[in-house]
Amino acid sequence: MLNLKLTPDDDGQRVGVLRPVYDGRIWVDGNGSWEPEQAVRVGRELARHGVEMLEQPLPPRDLDALRYVSEHSPMPVYADEDCHGPDDVLRLRRRVSGINVKLVKCGGLLAAQETIALTRRAGLGVMLGCKLESSLGLTAMAQLGALADHLDLDGHVGLADDPFTGAEVTAGAVTLPAGTGLGVTTKQTNDGGK
Repeated sequence: MLNLKLTPDDDGQRVGVLRPVYDGRIWVDGNGSWEPEQAVRVGRELARHGVEMLEQPLPPRDLDALRYVSEHSPMPVYADEDCHGPDDVLRLRRRVSGINVKLVKCGGLLAAQETIALTRRAGLGVMLGCKLESSLGLTAMAQLGALADHLDLDGHVGLADDPFTGAEVTAGAVTLPAGTGLGVTTKQTNDGGK
């Protein structure tokens, strides 16, 4: 599965260029890039190429525009930057198909679990995501993986020197480490792990 981050000038054509060489699953994160009409137009183009989900197509805080895009999108629209925790869930009900819950936005595992529970009660889908973060944060969030519909937990992959070893992502599958607590360990370095 690929989760592509698109820019304001992207009209969805790049996914069309990718399709001849990649026939797997694709999600697109608009990163708040588009205006409502543009988001609907880009969403239609993305759907032609089999994109499954559109995440945060609009800048945050314009919930009426987000509802408009969601109602006219040929694929599910998920909120990301519009949801920081439990207090935001009810505002998003009937405006999106789902919410991307991130540990660092929510403020911890308990708040993330509460956000997931409220999201479910609101009838919305749940994605667990992350930012660029170490295996410690990713492994903590992965503990809640069974509560989600979608996982996007690869933020540690972009780190040059992740100081932790924890959950692993192999061929799209997240595997939790064995061990006590989260199962996270610190990597040993030449200076004795200091």
